[in-house]
Amino acid sequence: MTDVNKVLEEADNGNKVKVLSQNPKRENVRGLLAYIFIACFFACIFTVFLIGYNSCFSTDQYKDLLLIISSILSGPLGIVLAFYFKDHLDRKEN
Repeated sequence: MTDVNKVLEEADNGNKVKVLSQNPKRENVRGLLAYIFIACFFACIFTVFLIGYNSCFSTDQYKDLLLIISSILSGPLGIVLAFYFKDHLDRKEN
């Protein structure tokens, strides 16, 4: 008997049934991509510090460069985090 048939049979008997994700491998890949994007975001910030250190930037130049990098990447970072953690919370509730 397949898992789907077991779930349907239990639902017919009036039991509460937890519906799990159809493809857990796909969900793991989404989580991995979210972590990779976060790591790349912080790697970009760290690279800015290295470039500034090697080029002897002033405080204002550091601020401007960090502002530019963070403004470019914070939108996509917010989207990735919201998508991943919303999905992560939905899986915990089921």
